[in-house]
Amino acid sequence: MKRFYLLSVLMVMFTISANAQLEVNSLGDVRIGYYDSHGSYKINLLAGSTADNSSVANIGIMGKSVVTGYGTAASCGVYGMASHSYTGMCYGVAGSLLSNSNGAGVMGGTSDFMGYNLYGKYAGYFLGNFDVVGSVTAPSIIQPSDLQLSDNITSISSRGGSALNKLLDMNVVEYTRKPLIPSLKLPDTVSVEKVLQDANVDIDKKHFGLIAQELQTIYPELVVKGQDGYLGVNYIELVPILVRGIQELKSEVNELKAEVKELKAKCAGVEKTDIDELESEGIQISLK
Repeated sequence: MKRFYLLSVLMVMFTISANAQLEVNSLGDVRIGYYDSHGSYKINLLAGSTADNSSVANIGIMGKSVVTGYGTAASCGVYGMASHSYTGMCYGVAGSLLSNSNGAGVMGGTSDFMGYNLYGKYAGYFLGNFDVVGSVTAPSIIQPSDLQLSDNITSISSRGGSALNKLLDMNVVEYTRKPLIPSLKLPDTVSVEKVLQDANVDIDKKHFGLIAQELQTIYPELVVKGQDGYLGVNYIELVPILVRGIQELKSEVNELKAEVKELKAKCAGVEKTDIDELESEGIQISLK
C-alpha cells in the first residue's frame, strides 16, 4: 500500500514526457528518467528544461524549503550527500558550466540573484560573505584595486605620523587556536573537536600574527568585526603599509649615508691639513 501511495504521489508531482522512463523494480525501488541500469538507487530523477526565449529563467531542478512555524531544525532547499566504499570520486553536490556564455558552475548568494549578469566564467561565484572552517588553497588571491573602482584616493603619508614607527608598535605573537567555531552553532550531540578534525584543522598548530584588539589601536581600518561578533585582521591590506614602512626606512638610510659621506670628507680635509702642518715642521708622515 505504501509503495502504491508513493508511486501515485510521484506521478502527480512529475510530468513525464513520452520518451522518459518510470520504472519500479521487484524491490519497490523507483527510477524516473534514468537510463543507466547499473548502480544502486531508490529514486533517481533526470530532469531537464529548455526554453527558446532567453529572457525567461530556465530551471532544470529547483528545491525550496520554507518553515513558517517554530523550531531549531535546519531547512535546506537542496541537500546533497555522497558516500561509497570503493575508490571512485564522491560529490555531494556538483555543478558544471558547459555553455560558452558567461556564468558559473555553482552560484550562491544571501539574496535572490536570479537574473544577475556575470562578467566571465567561474567555477563558483558567491554574492555575500564566504566563511571556511579549514584551509583555503589557491595559486593566488586577488583583491580588486583598479583605479576605476577606487575613490577618495590620498597618499598614506597624508595621515601624519610614521608608518615605520607604527609598524614597530605592532606586537607580533605566536599562538594556538581554541577549539571554537564561532560562526557555526553546532547541535549538542556534535563536538567541535570532531568537526575540526574532519576539516583537517590542527588546533595544536602554532600560528603567527597580530592580536586584533591591539592592532585596532594602531590601524583600526585593518580590523574587521565578523557577524559572529569576533574580530579578524585584514592582513592583505597590511602589505601596503609594510611597503610604506620600507620606503621610509630607505629614506632614513639614504640620509644617514649622505651624513657619513659628508663626515668622511670633513675628516679627510682635517687629516690633510694636520699632515701639511707637521711636514712644514720637518716631520715626515707616511700614510699606509
